[in-house]
Amino acid sequence: MARAGSRTTRFSGVWLPVITPFVDGEIDYASYERLVDHYVRAGISGVIPLGTTGESPTIDEAETDALVERAIAAADGRVPVLVGVGGNDTRKTVKAVRHLDRPGVDGFLSVCPYYNRPCQDGMREHFTRVAGATDRPILIYNIPYRTGVNLANDTC
Repeated sequence: MARAGSRTTRFSGVWLPVITPFVDGEIDYASYERLVDHYVRAGISGVIPLGTTGESPTIDEAETDALVERAIAAADGRVPVLVGVGGNDTRKTVKAVRHLDRPGVDGFLSVCPYYNRPCQDGMREHFTRVAGATDRPILIYNIPYRTGVNLANDTC
C-alpha cells in the first residue's frame, strides 16, 4: 500500500515493466506502443515504462519524455501508468520525479539506491525526499541482489 497525500493506493495484480525495443540503435516507438496495447488487452493491472528492463539507465531525457507520453497514450486510461525513476543520486531521482510528474502518470516506481550502498537511515532519507517531490504514490522496488542493499521492513 502506498500513501500519497491524503489518498491511499493499493497495488495488486500484475504490473508490467515494459521493455524498450530498439531498431538500429534507435527506440522503436511504434513497437513500444504495440507492446503496451498488447499487454493491456491481455489483462495486466498496470504498466511501468522506464524500469530497468526498459533500459532506463541508457535512455536520455528526450527519449524518456517520448516513452512516457507514448505509454500514457497506448494505455489510454485502461490501466494505471507508474514511471520508473531511480538511481543512486537522490537529487537526480527527485529531479526526474518532478520532471515526469504530469497528467497520465499515476505514480512512480523507484529502486533502492545502488552501488554506494546507503544505510537504512540513508534509504529512509532518500525515499522521503523522492516522495516529497510528488503527491503521487511511490512504489519502492527493493531488489537486493541487484542493488547491493536491502530496505528493511522497519525502515519502510
